[in-house]
Amino acid sequence: MNSVMGSPTMPTAHIVQQRGLTLELDDLSSRCDIAPEDHSKDGTGVGQVWQAATDLLCDWLESHPQWLKEQGRSLELGAGVGVAGMLVAKMGAEVTITDYHPRVVSRLRANVALNGLDPLASVAPLDWSVPTSDFQRYRLVFGADLAFAQRSAAQCAARVQELCEGVFLYAHQERHAIFMGPDGQVQREATDSGLDSLIKAASPLVCRQLCKRDLPEGERVVLLALGAPAALAALPSPSTV
Repeated sequence: MNSVMGSPTMPTAHIVQQRGLTLELDDLSSRCDIAPEDHSKDGTGVGQVWQAATDLLCDWLESHPQWLKEQGRSLELGAGVGVAGMLVAKMGAEVTITDYHPRVVSRLRANVALNGLDPLASVAPLDWSVPTSDFQRYRLVFGADLAFAQRSAAQCAARVQELCEGVFLYAHQERHAIFMGPDGQVQREATDSGLDSLIKAASPLVCRQLCKRDLPEGERVVLLALGAPAALAALPSPSTV
């Protein structure tokens, strides 16, 4: 993050500057009103700006402004603080920004207003665990760090198939779980089971890696595009991000 400063008028929040956007984030100490099961459900993005979103997804979107506008109104899933979605609006494209938790949705609306992004950016609640008929289908759906667990990954994939008629851009920081093996020895996942579940559950959509960056400890952040072969073939030339 570029800068952080306290605000005497917002005791349970702080303000950050990120990619030219002003964001209100919940203070981590104020998480008590979000139930533990909600944290385990999808992380909720409280007080968090995901590295995969800023390092890869935002970079790629900024690199292809004309293509982005040609997609019409796009949809962001699990937006958290909404960096990627608001960046899309800042670039002059229409976007619907979603998350499921009422507190997160309220903060998203505040962030959109804070940055003067109405009416290009709109905010709506969207819970992946249930089918929805309240949304149109979109040529571009995007999100970051949505596949924390196999269950949430499968639910996310179901909504993608329901809502996306073009390309799903997904940025993800790989996390290899540590667990106790049958022999009592500590072991590490060979692959990221959440990401594997998302890709498998999204079938028959084809998955293509657009770019990646290596992180310490053998993990990495990746940007993937999922869609029908024709939709993937229509993507801009490979990014240099």
